[in-house]
Amino acid sequence: MGTVLDYSNNRFSFIPENFGKCLRETSYLDLSKNRLNGHIPTSLCIASELEILDLSYNNFSGLIPFCLTQNNLRVLKLRGNRIQGELPDNIRQGCMLETVDLSNNYIAGKLPRSLSDCRELRLLDVGNNQIVDSFPSWMGPLPKLRVLVLGSNQFFGTIRSLPENARITNHFSSLQILNLASNNFSGNLPEGWFTEVRSIMATDNDVGQAIGYETKSQKVFYQDSITITFKGLDIVFTKILTTMKVIDVSNNSFDGPIPKSIGKLVALHGLNMSYNNFTEQIPSQLGNLSRLESLDLSWNHLSGEIPQELTSLTSLAWLNLSYNNLTGRIPQENQFLSFSVNSFEGNPNLCGSQVSKKCDNRGSSSTTPRADHAKSNGLWQDRHDAILLFTFVGCGFGVGFALAINVLQFFRKDGCNCRDPSSAAGAAFTSNHTLPPSVRRCLPDQESALLRLKRSFTTTNYSISAFRSWRIGTDCCRWAGVQCSGDSSGGRVTSLNLGDRGLEAGGLDPVLFHLTSLKYLNLAYNDFNRSRLPSNGFERLIHLTHLNLSTSGFSGPVPIGINKLTNLVSLDLSTSFDIIELITDGFLSYSDAQLSIWFVEENIGNLVHNLGNLRELHLGYVDLSNNESQWCNIIATSCPKLRVLSLPWCGLSGPICNSLSRLHSLAVIDLQLNHLSGLLPDFIANLSNLTVLQLRHNKLQGWISPAIFQHKKLVTIDLYQNLGISGNLPNFSYGSRLENLDVGSTNFSGTIPSSLGNIITLKKLGLAATGFFGDLPSSIGNIKSLSILEISGKEIVGPMPSWVANLTSLTTLRFDNCGMSGPLPSFIGNLTHLKELLLCDCGFSGEITSLLSNLTQLQILLLYSNNFVGTIELNFFRKLSDLIILYLSHNNLTLLDGEDNSTLTSLPTFFILGLAGCRMSKFPNFLRHQDQLSRLDLSDNEIHGAIPQWVWENLNDLDKLFIGNNKLTSVGYAPFLPLQLQILELSNNIFEGAIPIPQGSAGVLDYSNNMFSSIPYNFSYHLSDVGLFDASGNNLSGNIPLSFCSGTTIQLLDLSNNNFSGLIPSCLMENVNGMQSLNLRENGIHGEFPDNIKEGCSFEALDFSGNSIEGKLPRSLLFCKNLEILDVANNQIKDTFPCWMSAHHRLAVLVLKSNKFFGQVAQSPHEEGNACAFPSAIIIDLSSNNFSGPLPKDQWFKKLASMIFRGPLTSLVMDHGVPDSFDTYKYTTSITYKGHDTKFAQILTTLVFIDLSNNVFSDVIPKAIGELGLLHGLNISHNSLTGTIPSQLGHLRQLEALDLSSNQLSGKIPQELASLDFLTTLNLSDNKLVGSIPESAHFSTFSNSSFIGNDGLCGPPLSKECINRTLPNVVPHHSKMSKDIMLFLFAGLGFGVGFAVAIVVAWGIPIRKRF
Repeated sequence: MGTVLDYSNNRFSFIPENFGKCLRETSYLDLSKNRLNGHIPTSLCIASELEILDLSYNNFSGLIPFCLTQNNLRVLKLRGNRIQGELPDNIRQGCMLETVDLSNNYIAGKLPRSLSDCRELRLLDVGNNQIVDSFPSWMGPLPKLRVLVLGSNQFFGTIRSLPENARITNHFSSLQILNLASNNFSGNLPEGWFTEVRSIMATDNDVGQAIGYETKSQKVFYQDSITITFKGLDIVFTKILTTMKVIDVSNNSFDGPIPKSIGKLVALHGLNMSYNNFTEQIPSQLGNLSRLESLDLSWNHLSGEIPQELTSLTSLAWLNLSYNNLTGRIPQENQFLSFSVNSFEGNPNLCGSQVSKKCDNRGSSSTTPRADHAKSNGLWQDRHDAILLFTFVGCGFGVGFALAINVLQFFRKDGCNCRDPSSAAGAAFTSNHTLPPSVRRCLPDQESALLRLKRSFTTTNYSISAFRSWRIGTDCCRWAGVQCSGDSSGGRVTSLNLGDRGLEAGGLDPVLFHLTSLKYLNLAYNDFNRSRLPSNGFERLIHLTHLNLSTSGFSGPVPIGINKLTNLVSLDLSTSFDIIELITDGFLSYSDAQLSIWFVEENIGNLVHNLGNLRELHLGYVDLSNNESQWCNIIATSCPKLRVLSLPWCGLSGPICNSLSRLHSLAVIDLQLNHLSGLLPDFIANLSNLTVLQLRHNKLQGWISPAIFQHKKLVTIDLYQNLGISGNLPNFSYGSRLENLDVGSTNFSGTIPSSLGNIITLKKLGLAATGFFGDLPSSIGNIKSLSILEISGKEIVGPMPSWVANLTSLTTLRFDNCGMSGPLPSFIGNLTHLKELLLCDCGFSGEITSLLSNLTQLQILLLYSNNFVGTIELNFFRKLSDLIILYLSHNNLTLLDGEDNSTLTSLPTFFILGLAGCRMSKFPNFLRHQDQLSRLDLSDNEIHGAIPQWVWENLNDLDKLFIGNNKLTSVGYAPFLPLQLQILELSNNIFEGAIPIPQGSAGVLDYSNNMFSSIPYNFSYHLSDVGLFDASGNNLSGNIPLSFCSGTTIQLLDLSNNNFSGLIPSCLMENVNGMQSLNLRENGIHGEFPDNIKEGCSFEALDFSGNSIEGKLPRSLLFCKNLEILDVANNQIKDTFPCWMSAHHRLAVLVLKSNKFFGQVAQSPHEEGNACAFPSAIIIDLSSNNFSGPLPKDQWFKKLASMIFRGPLTSLVMDHGVPDSFDTYKYTTSITYKGHDTKFAQILTTLVFIDLSNNVFSDVIPKAIGELGLLHGLNISHNSLTGTIPSQLGHLRQLEALDLSSNQLSGKIPQELASLDFLTTLNLSDNKLVGSIPESAHFSTFSNSSFIGNDGLCGPPLSKECINRTLPNVVPHHSKMSKDIMLFLFAGLGFGVGFAVAIVVAWGIPIRKRF
């Protein structure tokens, strides 16, 4: 009994199946600090003896299992994972929990009130989550609660004192650590509340014991740990002593005076009340806190003098009273003389030696004897300083005088003329603040280093210009871009600015690190040719304050030495880029460097943890993806002085942490183009210095507070393309500084306020959110400064508003996905400053007016998906010489190519061209001259024949080619194309022969639904990486090429619906190249599955259905921990039910139908529980096999959690994002649904389905099926089931199809089934059912075929009528009373109806019959 298992601090990545069964005698289990992921195994709940469970610092996600809070655990520690959802509120009475640490997760909702049953609770830490709740006063009676950490959440409201008549005598009486920091608490702190915290008032002789727990077996002593802000630092205490007593209420909105009763907490060690709105004086009672070591009252509105009583705090080691309104003399006794200016800055009316500001006679207003003594002490100190000053001045004068006499005598003896300006001495004495040449000139080693650095750059016109002044023998301190120090160590280079000089080099020469006095280094906007920075050397530049390597073509890891530059104020490692939005197809990016070049920082903490002086951090396009969600807290903790946080396009994930609220100097937050999720924190609106909030293209969610839009300093608010956020625009008052406001592509809704016209500074207005409705306010037309206007909304109808004509400064006009219609208004031609005109997916009609030719500055013209008609000749675009992007797709237009070569060559040079659905029958001839074309869309036309050879030879910059849905027959080039294409989309044509292979890497290669017959041999030599390779629906035959395994890395491979034969290549299943989806559906593959899958398998979806595969399922599939879909239908597999696959906690689709599976399903006691549980399953299809025995027990069905409730973060469609593309690859499946074999082109997560038909199952239908409330389809037909139909099936409110036919079911049809309103397909035929068919409006819609073959059934829709049965002879004693009551009720009912009819007739109101 009492086994201790400690696996902490390793790299374990998964927990074996059935692990819980091995823990039956385990009391202590520590799996902390590993790499475990997925859901927390519910099998842990089996361990009935488990007292201490530590799973902290892993990557667990999902919800906290309900069962964990219902066993005998004393310690539950889940700190530092990714757990989400709400806390289970099912804690039972008699709860044994003593420590609950759930900090640093994504937990939302409220604290569970059932925690009040945990009378043994000593520690509760839920810090750094997303909990929204009020202060838990209900936890006050817990007698042993010592530590309560609620910091960095979204708690709100006031803290109220107990009523005077309250009978509670112990309210938080044992509390020793209280952390409420970084929440939304407000109001006054009540005086009476602190008098209840008796443990901090105690002055006993506690020697300090660690809070911990010994297991019952006494084999181990477990100590609690905690992270708190103490003495200005976030400190991890690996053990909590009973003497450690701390209160932290910082970063809230508390106001009013500081309670004097805090002075009674004489055992307090740390008090932090900073960053609130406290007013009035600092209570003198704080001087009673004799054990206080840390006091932080900074950033409030405190006034008056610093109480003299605070000088008695002789244990005080850290004090911060900065940024208040304090006045008078700073006390000069004891500890106060040891505090620096940082403790008092931001109080302009304070004086004293600490702030180097003398106090006048009125410097202290205190009249107490002690204060007078302090005053006299201060005056004496000033006088003493003056005496010392004069003494040293006198000594200096004497020494200088004597030295000068000696020098003059020396020069006289040598016959030197001291007045000769040509002599060195003369120069030294006669020049006005000019250094002698020997000091002014740069030192030889500095010159040598600079010249060597110059030689490292390639000689070009740019370099010749940049280094023209860099000549040997001249003073390098005067060279262009170079500055030197002017102090006594002059001649050393302190600034080197070579930014934006167009320089080229193969790498950075380490000679740079010889310039060890550098303070400023700028190498931005040059080209270092994808080289890596030297791994060593930066640590030598210890004086560096500004480092700018932006957009310089560097790549690889960020050198570790940069984190030694503790004086850095500005760090810029970014790569600049521009974005062009294409609305329905994501965006295109442009960069001043190639976007395949970037820095990589695996651990942001390694970079910034020493950079405490940093004000600006620019890491745009640095790969930070491996930092997961920790990046935010790390930066907030390491860089407290940060003003600019610019991390666009860094691969960041997770939420925006509450820790950023501590960065009160933040002026710029730029986190666009990442994968940020969660809520936008409310504290953003409280960052008083914030001017830029740039969050476009993320995955943020939740309601946006209107307060953000009313921020007084914000200039930019950009929330574009965050589909999960919502809100309404508030009314805007005059005085707003907003220049850029964009809520496009969000769930913002409501009317657009006319008060937008009050923002006279507005330059960009983005309202392209489809939830907006109503009339567009004409006041927008009064914003003359507006240059960008973007509006969406299907409810915004009518013609384009006439007030748009007033916005003559517009450079971008966008109406998309809207309800507008009608022709283009004539005033469009007057908006001559337009550079972007986007009118997409609306109802605009008519011909494209010639007035567009007036828009000579136009660069982007998107008119796709409207109702424009007519014929367009290419001559139309000749005047638009700046046009680079043109989209005319999906209208009713006909494009005329023209044959005039002069016309073709004088057209604009296009970069992107969209001509899909423009009724073309051949490749436009003008394209042969478009050699800068990057993206071409000719899909959905009628182009036939071969692709012209010049497409492959002339369009050298082509990156994306879409020519699907045409009638093309030949690629027109050899199998290996000369282009490197990111997307090649050839689907739905009539191509024959070999599949064409581009060079390099590709995001999407779609060859589907053609007549290709072969794949080139060794194509992997030409193709390196592919996101999606889709060759489904062709005539490919023979063995599957082994080239798919060698060289080329393919994430998604679809070879379905071809004629492949032979075996599955073992290398494909080995999964050495990280393949995530493999689809071989509907081929002629035979043989057995290879059983060689390696650990770390990355498969998420496997589809082998419709082949001739034999043998068993490979057990090595266990290594595919991320598997979500397995479809092996319609093969010849002979195996038992794969309970072993329950280890795949993410498995959602399991299709085994039409094989030769046999045996029972989940019948042994071992298999009834978690050993055979499929908690994520939404589709289970076991039909048409040889399974026998009873159906799985009730417990098995109860484990189908995803069929019972739907998680809040569940996506609607099961798909996979295609790398480097905005497309998604949608998974498919085929099932028998509503009596038909149906292929679903996409798997909706709302389609929940169980098919156990056509087997040999016997016994009864389990009642627990009725708990699967999300079930849409249930088919158990063609078995040998007996017993009655469970009435619990009537609970399946979402059921659409129910088939129980061809069994031996007996009894009546439960009346409860009549309440299934969504049921559209019902088949109960060929059973032994009896009695009348339930009568309901819904049941009456089913035909005879639903019930035939049940001889004992009667009633509609069957022709057999039911015979009335006689009542039993024995009548219960209350039957007469029941009859009387019924008669009375019916009499009353008749009276009511008669009365109503009379009224209606009397008033002449016609009665309509309702159908």
